[in-house]
Amino acid sequence: MSLIFSKGEVRVEFYMSRPQAETNQLVFDQLFAQKEQIEAEFGAELEWQPLPNRKACRIQYSRAVDGYNKDNWADMIKWLVEHMTRLESTLSTPLGVIRQNLKNQ
Repeated sequence: MSLIFSKGEVRVEFYMSRPQAETNQLVFDQLFAQKEQIEAEFGAELEWQPLPNRKACRIQYSRAVDGYNKDNWADMIKWLVEHMTRLESTLSTPLGVIRQNLKNQ
């Protein structure tokens, strides 16, 4: 899980970057199969990025901001903490099941 703070947006993301691209895609596909339930629990539509031709995959949620304006920083930090907590909570159970399935294979 990552917090991203840039000049034009803040975002929270789950970035799958294991050494094997096939494992990353498998995890992404299994989560994507639960997309409706995951987004319902998270409370918003997520951005699902399989990132073809790359080893990694990503699920993210972002918000446009003016990152250069220090007056916005407190609100951006609050938004990041709130949404990171929600993303971690939402993905913890499905990822736990996937992790166990990978161990059993």
